[in-house]
Amino acid sequence: DGVYVDWATPNQRQIARAHPDALDAVTFAAGSMGPKVRAGQQFAREGRGDAVIGSLSDLDALFDGRAGTVVTNEAVGIEYRAAPTSGTGQRGTATTL
Repeated sequence: DGVYVDWATPNQRQIARAHPDALDAVTFAAGSMGPKVRAGQQFAREGRGDAVIGSLSDLDALFDGRAGTVVTNEAVGIEYRAAPTSGTGQRGTATTL
């Protein structure tokens, strides 16, 4: 699915794109999402390209940016996905905060 902040709370939000440095300020569970995020940060920081974190069942959507979380040096801060549009099962556009 992707990387979330405030996981399992009423305030949870999915990160659509993020600069690797911006993710340093967010705490992720060490035994869960933390290692994936840190690996994505390292990959992007080393200039090896963008890292995409998400479900393999969403592979097509991951590649075209409709699903998952992209860790990229091209992002400014952290961009969050809008909540899914009611009744459509699809996510809205990303917002930068």
